[in-house]
Amino acid sequence: MSAKSGKATTTIGIDLGTTFSCMAIVNGVNNDPEPVANNFGNRITPSVIAYDPKSSSTLIGEAAVNSGLNTTNIIYDAKRMIGRQANDTSVEKDKKLWPFVVESNQGKPHVKLMHNGNEILIPPEQISSEVLKEMKAIAERFLNTDVTGAVITVPAYFDHRQRAETMRAAEIAGLKVLRLINEPTAAAIAYMNKDKNELNGKTVMIFDLGGGTFDVSIVKINDGIKVIAIAGHNHIGGQDFDESIMEYFKKCYKEKRSRDFPTNRPKLLSRLRLNCREAKHILSNREQPAPITIEVNEDEDFTCELTRAKLNEMIGPMLNGTLDIVDKAIQQAKLTTSKIDLVLLIGGSTRIPKMQELLTKKFGKDKLRHRINPDEAVAIGASLLAHNLNEFGGDIENNVSIQNRVRNEYNTNPCSRSSHNYTNDLSEVTALSIGMEVRGGQMLKIIPRGTRYPCEAVFKIDINGILHVTEKEVETGNTQNIDIKYDGKPQDDPDIRRIVEEAREHEQEDAKFIELINKRKAFEKVVYEKKWHIEDNSKNETALGIVKRYLDWSDKLPNDIKEYDKELAKFNKEIAKYP
Repeated sequence: MSAKSGKATTTIGIDLGTTFSCMAIVNGVNNDPEPVANNFGNRITPSVIAYDPKSSSTLIGEAAVNSGLNTTNIIYDAKRMIGRQANDTSVEKDKKLWPFVVESNQGKPHVKLMHNGNEILIPPEQISSEVLKEMKAIAERFLNTDVTGAVITVPAYFDHRQRAETMRAAEIAGLKVLRLINEPTAAAIAYMNKDKNELNGKTVMIFDLGGGTFDVSIVKINDGIKVIAIAGHNHIGGQDFDESIMEYFKKCYKEKRSRDFPTNRPKLLSRLRLNCREAKHILSNREQPAPITIEVNEDEDFTCELTRAKLNEMIGPMLNGTLDIVDKAIQQAKLTTSKIDLVLLIGGSTRIPKMQELLTKKFGKDKLRHRINPDEAVAIGASLLAHNLNEFGGDIENNVSIQNRVRNEYNTNPCSRSSHNYTNDLSEVTALSIGMEVRGGQMLKIIPRGTRYPCEAVFKIDINGILHVTEKEVETGNTQNIDIKYDGKPQDDPDIRRIVEEAREHEQEDAKFIELINKRKAFEKVVYEKKWHIEDNSKNETALGIVKRYLDWSDKLPNDIKEYDKELAKFNKEIAKYP
């Protein structure tokens, strides 16, 4: 019960998308998942936030899109900023396209705007929290009860920082994250609920191409869902296709008007983007050309006609690029294309006929499935997991209680094991390897890519895919948890400032030392590569002894940098006897 209102509390599933977000619940009558419509009657809500420059008012979704405010105060694409550095290549690229201002603040990208009469900097997690607040509000209006917990989906290729900042956004929104789940896995849960008999015993690929990210997962389904491979790209989707159409429109305008399309008018560009997106949607449903018409000014309207063939030509390379990522996932799973039994199409961009054509050519039309609305499947899967979370063995400490809920017509009260028991056996894998740099400039993998989590070594990945580190003192057995936080900048304390000042006083000496270290690094790289070659092939003990002798010599770090060239020549001559 909520201490504030005395109402029953419940949990929900949220697909926090780049362009659109969706929220779903499982009703208490027949345990069916149900996406919930917003105040505009739509079951997907634009991930757009408008900040009133003169008051404290904040508008979300359609209200923000139609607000009429200056485009510098209408913010979108927070998901493309969250957890990233301000100098990230993708952020720098997107900044040139966004009508709002993005600046670096302590290493993190922040949106700069006027709000409530003040100039403020807003971090991406705070922007995302506004969308999550709206999802929470939609649920509470529909359920007429408090919502405190949620299963929230993230792209499979989100890294530790992006996942941690998504959880921070939920915290700001007043939601406790019961579980972060990868978007393709959530979609697999939705399809298991709908077509369990068809999917059971199958190897299934989830192809998730949305507005801003692309994920592909391969899972084995045997009552439960076992993820065996994931791949993806954090910066490809419908918005990139829209940008290509916009560039085509500008080119068309210049050819016919003999002048550049005005790009210094943010509202005009915003209208152009919306019209280009609409043309893309039209061509996904019909073959006739789609007109893109813009009122450039009071005296000038301009129309550019877009054909499906031209659209395919422009976005074809990006669509083909997704198939390269598919091949990587198949390779990671140690499978062949023929071993994929079904392909689930998720995300609005899978509606594009050319994308379906490419997938049909690769897998065959009979393997493609799009029986669930691709915009809603991820949220549906998240709601089903939230519904059955107490029967799923996971690390959900310090989160909202999911036992003893009050049952009403619409809630996510835990169901019996027979209802959605496929969530009881759900395992996911890491998208990227995690490790540390070792001597020779190589990476020592501690947690290899594709490792199931939760897992534990020196590093631990919890059930949300968040990294924790435990330090253990061997002699005493004492352990100490190291808290890893992302604040976009290195730690700053008096000791570090003192070290920096001392370093400035010894710059020349340090430069020589760095040169020596780099020389040693290059030397050891050659030696280590030979060592690994021997270990993988001949395993000759004499050769390994030579390697150890030269590494021991390098450990002493001779003062004369020229010694490394001499020793490297001697090493190459001596080790050449052992191919």
